[in-house]
Amino acid sequence: MLMGFLKNGDLDKAYQIFKRMPAKDLVSWNSMIAGAVRSSHLKDAMNLFSRLVSSGLVPDGFSFSSVLSACARAGARRYGVWVHELMTELGVEMNHILSSALVDMYAKCGRIDVATEIFNTVKRNHISVWNAMISGLAAHGLGSEVVILFRKMKSEEVVPDGVTFAALLTACSHCGMVEEARHYFNSMARDYSITPEVEHYGALVDTLSRAGLLDEAYNFVRSMNVKPDNVIWRALLSACRRYRQTKLGEVTAEHMACHGSGDYTLLSNIYSSANRWNDSEELWKQRKQKKIRKSRGLSWVEVGGSTHEFKAGDRSHPDTEDIY
Repeated sequence: MLMGFLKNGDLDKAYQIFKRMPAKDLVSWNSMIAGAVRSSHLKDAMNLFSRLVSSGLVPDGFSFSSVLSACARAGARRYGVWVHELMTELGVEMNHILSSALVDMYAKCGRIDVATEIFNTVKRNHISVWNAMISGLAAHGLGSEVVILFRKMKSEEVVPDGVTFAALLTACSHCGMVEEARHYFNSMARDYSITPEVEHYGALVDTLSRAGLLDEAYNFVRSMNVKPDNVIWRALLSACRRYRQTKLGEVTAEHMACHGSGDYTLLSNIYSSANRWNDSEELWKQRKQKKIRKSRGLSWVEVGGSTHEFKAGDRSHPDTEDIY
């Protein structure tokens, strides 16, 4: 029953069953931690891991990889460092899954230097380790380092996959490397027989859009072999606002399957920059009529080794008076 609820994403019911279990083995703990991570209950995943350690059971590789993923996504660096120290203390044998998880955690928690140190000391015979490092460098906007690392990967005869190229194209987008982005995109199918997916198309569209090549970006979207999603259209719409391309912005908006709060804001700003105040006002009326609201952002903050969740304007925390 526990596994059934977890597979269906019903973490609350799974936890009720888990609480009533007279004897909790490592498999049940790992299932709960992994389920919490999949459901984006990252703080719960870390709390469960802490309770696992306190129970006297020894975490295994599956436990560590799951909780490191939670730390990475929550940006919980201190907790992640503690998990890493515990792995060292227990003499956990490293494999490509744990190596990738550690590199990913430190990179996403802002310590790309530590991620690089780990990458340079672990075995790198699996593509996932390279992907974690390339993705980390890309997220930090270190485009030149990404290119160098990719060349090194090829020299060590590690074959890239779709994840590798997604990271490469993301780096190109963040660093304005248009020619490199075109090269990597074309290289996927030509050199490695990898069929581009929507994320690869999206990264190239974003690269072209950021560089102001809006007509090329639009024509590229229209020629895609897969149906463009709203993320791709939104990248182009955002560039239309930045470069004040009102007409193309309107055309782009028409292609979008649905409009979120941010899309109305982008198009409204496009109209405002063109002094089309009536059109901008009409958009806000439509947004109000459709009751479209901006969703509140969620943040995690580490204080004294504990991780706290906050939403914008959230006053439910027990220390609210001190925080605000």
